[in-house]
Amino acid sequence: DLNGKNVTATTSSAFEVKAGANLTIKNGNVTAHEAVVRAIGGEVTIESGNFVQTGTAVGSTPATYRYCVDVREDGKATINGGEFTSGNGMLNVNAGGEVVVNGGKFENTVANTMTRHFAYVSGKLTINNGEFKGVANSGAGGCFFCGAAAGCDILVNGGKFTSLWTSGSVN
Repeated sequence: DLNGKNVTATTSSAFEVKAGANLTIKNGNVTAHEAVVRAIGGEVTIESGNFVQTGTAVGSTPATYRYCVDVREDGKATINGGEFTSGNGMLNVNAGGEVVVNGGKFENTVANTMTRHFAYVSGKLTINNGEFKGVANSGAGGCFFCGAAAGCDILVNGGKFTSLWTSGSVN
């Protein structure tokens, strides 16, 4: 319970949760240059709070580690609420990772060519509820992308999705 406090990581991720560890975050403000939280084999539950990821794409390449929530190596994340803002992407679900979204507000804020996906998935993503908004109008911003190399599983049961994305090869 952050109790309304601020956590800031100006050059890295704010939280990294390794295998065997569990972390629940609520009631605070977290700002990070890379992921606000990265589950590398560990388990994360986000109940509430304000989460801002400030790093953007590197040149013409998306920055994999600069997604708001980054889950990999059999990590797990459950998002029950909170507000998430990113200049690169919302969710990176990679290498056996699993994310369940039960609520929350997610917004990509940078409208440049390399603003990336709501989610890049080569693991399992389940969306039961939540609001997703993207302002990118070119490249691959404002979409959900299944990683072709590793396969993926995306299940959407509900939510609200808004994107200004108008071009690109992925939808």
